[in-house]
Amino acid sequence: MIFLTIFSISKSFSQKDTIHIFGPGGPYPAMREAADNFEKKFNVKVNITKGPLKKWQSEAEKKADLIYSGSENMMSTFLSIFKENINSKTDYPLYYRKSGLIVRKGNPKKIKNIFDLQNSNLKIMVVNGAGLIGVWEDIFGKMKDLDAFRKIKANINYYAEDSASAEKHWKENSDVDVWITWNIWQISNSDSADFISLKEKYTIYRDFGIVLSKVGEKKEVVNLFYEYLKSKEAEKTFNKWGWK
Repeated sequence: MIFLTIFSISKSFSQKDTIHIFGPGGPYPAMREAADNFEKKFNVKVNITKGPLKKWQSEAEKKADLIYSGSENMMSTFLSIFKENINSKTDYPLYYRKSGLIVRKGNPKKIKNIFDLQNSNLKIMVVNGAGLIGVWEDIFGKMKDLDAFRKIKANINYYAEDSASAEKHWKENSDVDVWITWNIWQISNSDSADFISLKEKYTIYRDFGIVLSKVGEKKEVVNLFYEYLKSKEAEKTFNKWGWK
């Protein structure tokens, strides 16, 4: 691996130096903005393919310079699937985001906390895959109240496969009252959603991480972007999109 810092490079690269990145949709807005800033700084094209793994696995096996994840269980999957293509020693957790409740703009159902989700007139959506595997169960499990758990579970009327599917369902079905997910999705849907933070004991955190491919780690420009994502400039971008 070529070790660089963003301060050790002053030259501008050629537009032929394209970086190919693959990963899930959740971190994409922050990744895209960070990549745009990097492109302007170093005259490099950064292609990002986002979405469920099945959408980009085949292409990533051939072209990936860097892969990013939305949780540790997701990164573990990537490390296993792409074990012949990536250098697991470059796996690096960077930022995290928190779970909470996304509600309709103005919070018409006046929801204040997870116990309010027992109200029988609510329709709740959860995600059962990707970076949200087990999150809603972990949140409700912390109540240590099976009666409340049963009532809330009875109000779940949509189980999304991933966050992209959940976002689509949220936009197309205005009768969904609550979307249990990460804070970052409210930022991406601020026109239709408000975010309710949970008490700390009910909050789940999961991280965004990056890893280099064996091809990418040999490229100066890819190593530079890898280090750029660790910079204060990139941190400000991720903070803007809800990552800490």
